[in-house]
Amino acid sequence: MNGIVYILKFEQPMGTPRHSAQYYIGWCKSKNLELRLATHYAGNGAVITRRFVERNIDFRVVYIENGTRCDERALKLKKNAPRLVRKLDKLGKLISLEAAGKKGLVFGWKGDLSEPKLQEVDR
Repeated sequence: MNGIVYILKFEQPMGTPRHSAQYYIGWCKSKNLELRLATHYAGNGAVITRRFVERNIDFRVVYIENGTRCDERALKLKKNAPRLVRKLDKLGKLISLEAAGKKGLVFGWKGDLSEPKLQEVDR
C-alpha cells in the first residue's frame, strides 16, 4: 500500500554515548501524515517517540517521500539513520527547519544555534 515514509529528528539524542537515538523512521497512509505526526507529539505514537515526548524532547520532520511499508522497513533495517540523513542532506533532499515550519512539521523545536528560531508549537 502506498503512503508516506518520513524521518523525524529529535532535538537531542536519548540513550548512552555508545548507543543513542536521535532519529525515527516511520510510515503512514498518504492522507494521514498530519494526524500521525500529531499522534507522535501527543505521546501516543511509536514507543520510542513516546519516550522522547515523556522527556520533553521535541522533534521535527526532516524527510518525506512517497513509499510503502516495505520501503520504511528497508530503511529501518539499515540501522543507521544518521548516515542516511547525512546522505540525504548531501543530495539536497532534507527539509530545512524554515520549510518544515511553514508546512507545520515542527513540533516544539527550539533548534540548534545554527538554525533559525521558530515559535514553539503548543502541545
